[in-house]
Amino acid sequence: MKRIPKSFKLMAHTITVQLIEEEELERRAGGVPAYGLFVPGELTIYLQNPNRKCKRSVVLQTFYHELFHALFWVANHQWTNEKLVDQCGHLLHQAVSTAEY
Repeated sequence: MKRIPKSFKLMAHTITVQLIEEEELERRAGGVPAYGLFVPGELTIYLQNPNRKCKRSVVLQTFYHELFHALFWVANHQWTNEKLVDQCGHLLHQAVSTAEY
């Protein structure tokens, strides 16, 4: 997958994906610089808009990272475990982006 979806379903939830500016993302993340953020109460993944400082490949990888936050949250699993989320995000991104059909 080279494109980022606008939304997707996980069980009974529709997760929305929004690309926003760096400053807005930092504000939503509590003043902490970030490339992405999953907000369970809003069922939304926020991603930084690609720009000169943040390449599209970084945004795409961040989507997979935030996707696993959402997946683990819906599954009532360790959704705040950054190491696990990051590893799973990288693995799925690699599998999807290198798949041959």
